[in-house]
Amino acid sequence: MNTVVELFHIGGFPMYWVTFFLAPALALPIVHLVTAKRLTLTLALCAVLLPVLAGAAGTMMGRARTDTVVDEMGPESQEDLEAIRRMGYREASVPLYYGAGVTALGALVLMVAEIRRRGRDGRR
Repeated sequence: MNTVVELFHIGGFPMYWVTFFLAPALALPIVHLVTAKRLTLTLALCAVLLPVLAGAAGTMMGRARTDTVVDEMGPESQEDLEAIRRMGYREASVPLYYGAGVTALGALVLMVAEIRRRGRDGRR
């Protein structure tokens, strides 16, 4: 089991992008929980999607970097190159998993807020 520090080391700089969007992804659904307006719903939905989008961008960058490194390597056995590529892809997917977790947490708060808003307005 990896610690958070190890995951940040493995995931690289895109992990900080996801962390940057963590506060809005959690704060705006809470604002929507309190105010329950359509504008806050739209803003909260956009904020909740940002971490997973940042994680996906980080994963794409990591995979591209892995492909570049593997293509530039010298004459190695094909099995070694594929093992390096698999390891690089696994490390590149860490920002996406982290972004998905943050998005899921924000989406959970947003769902509770929206259910509460619809119950308060008398709509089902």
